[in-house]
Amino acid sequence: INAIGSGPSFSYHKFKAASSISLWPASGPACVCSVPGVPFGHGGGIIEYMSNGDTVGFTTSCREGESILANQNPTCDIRTYEGGLQVCHHTWHLLDADQEVPWQDQPLEYWMKFRMYFQEYNPNQHISALYGPGWTQWSIGANTAEYDVPECKPGTPVEQCTHEITGTVTIPGTDLHMVAGHYHCHAPTCIALEVYDHSTGELICRETAHHGRGTDLKPGGDPYDQAGYIY
Repeated sequence: INAIGSGPSFSYHKFKAASSISLWPASGPACVCSVPGVPFGHGGGIIEYMSNGDTVGFTTSCREGESILANQNPTCDIRTYEGGLQVCHHTWHLLDADQEVPWQDQPLEYWMKFRMYFQEYNPNQHISALYGPGWTQWSIGANTAEYDVPECKPGTPVEQCTHEITGTVTIPGTDLHMVAGHYHCHAPTCIALEVYDHSTGELICRETAHHGRGTDLKPGGDPYDQAGYIY
C-alpha cells in the first residue's frame, strides 16, 4: 500500500491506497512495453554501430525444425543476441568502447587455400543440375552458419563436453538429387557433420576433421597433410 502519516509520531496513517510494484531481472533482457512481446525467434530490429551511426537490420533466420530455435539459442533473437556475423561489417571494430583500434596503419594480410574436386562429365552417369526454377538449398544454424555454443557446467569431463545441433528440412518433390553438401565447421572444435535421409534414417554423408600431421614434407607424403591445418 501507499500511505501518508498523520504526524511525526508513530500512529495510524492519514491516507492510504492500494498499488503495485514491478521488478525486472538484472541478469537478462526484459520487455517494459505494455503490449505482449513477439515469440522468441521473431524479435528483430536495428543494430547501430555507435562510432559512426551506421545501422543494419537484424535478420531473424532461425527456423522451425532447428534445435537452436527449440533451445532458444541467443543468436535467434535480437533481444538475446550477443554478437557475431550480423555485426561483422566493413569498418566496424568489435572492441570495447575504451579499447583503441590496433594496427590502424598496418593492413592485415592472410592466405586462403582451396582444393577443387571434379569428375569428367559422363552423360550416362551424371544428371545436369542448374540453379534456377526447381532447385532448393537449405542449412541449419540460423541459416547464417552461426550460433552460440553453450558453456559446459564446471567440472564436466572433457569427453562429455560436446554440443550438437540438428535440423530437419522438408524438400518439395520426389525426383530429388543432391548436388553438393557444403559443410561449415570451425577448427579445432569440430568433431563431425552428418546428413541423413530423415524418412529412412540412412546416413547420406559424413565429414570429420583431420588434423594435419606434417607428412607433406616427407617423401611420398600427402601434399595436403600440413601440420597445424585441418583438412
